[in-house]
Amino acid sequence: MPRLIYTEAAIADLVRIHEFWVERGGAIAVRAIGTIRIALDGIMARPASFRPVLDRIGQREAIIQFGGGSFVARFQHDSGTGDVTIIRVRHDREVLF
Repeated sequence: MPRLIYTEAAIADLVRIHEFWVERGGAIAVRAIGTIRIALDGIMARPASFRPVLDRIGQREAIIQFGGGSFVARFQHDSGTGDVTIIRVRHDREVLF
């Protein structure tokens, strides 16, 4: 059964994003993380349909719309096992990759 795996960096990204939105209000923090989680789970259904990252062989990006901006999730898909590894998650205005 394919698994959704998070790197330590991706987990740290999600914590950082949550903390950022908590400062703006608890309800929006819950919405932000909920939106991201639903999108990351959705990657499992069709990982090959997301755009490849040009300078990172084997990596793809998912754009997750949220409010007036978006989040970007980078991931790798193991076609043999079906596993998807979430590498990093950031807001589109951040430079982390």
